[in-house]
Amino acid sequence: MRTYDVLEINPNKIIITYCNHGIVRVTNIEIGRTYWVHPDNPLKLKHRGRNCVVTNFYRDKHGHAIDASVRFLDDNRKGRVDLNDLVADEPALTLKRLYEKYDNLQQYLPDNVPDLLFTKNELKYMGRVPNGDPVASVYYADQKRSFPLFDLQATRTTRKQKGFSLISKNETPEDIIKRRKCASGLK
Repeated sequence: MRTYDVLEINPNKIIITYCNHGIVRVTNIEIGRTYWVHPDNPLKLKHRGRNCVVTNFYRDKHGHAIDASVRFLDDNRKGRVDLNDLVADEPALTLKRLYEKYDNLQQYLPDNVPDLLFTKNELKYMGRVPNGDPVASVYYADQKRSFPLFDLQATRTTRKQKGFSLISKNETPEDIIKRRKCASGLK
């Protein structure tokens, strides 16, 4: 279980102690020092991997610091960051992919995905769902995310439900492949 302890030394310095299953990380946060934004939640992507300088602290009605006001060094804009998302050193995890469970699979870039492999979202538009585990993954560098790819032969059709849906489930694999090529700029 994750726990955070916040200790305020003075109005300009706070100590955050993070504990998670025997791992302990202590971060001294001072106004004017440089930090990296690295949330512990792998799905929290906002400001992940950005370098910043703490300019002030946001406080609740009791005067306790809850967030940090920061200025990002890459574009010089201001922002608001949770105190427990700041780390003093550049985290090695920001350089890795966020979904490490797909690391042992064959990985493709969006332009090189074979025609028989589809993501869950693409299968949904065809009215199909996967039967088993993914056979590969596709990595989108701009999103810093990997998505599993499933073989078309290892899928089944979904049950037709009564009612209205905004998602058309009658696309063919050729339609999906054509949309893929248009999105990547290939004709």
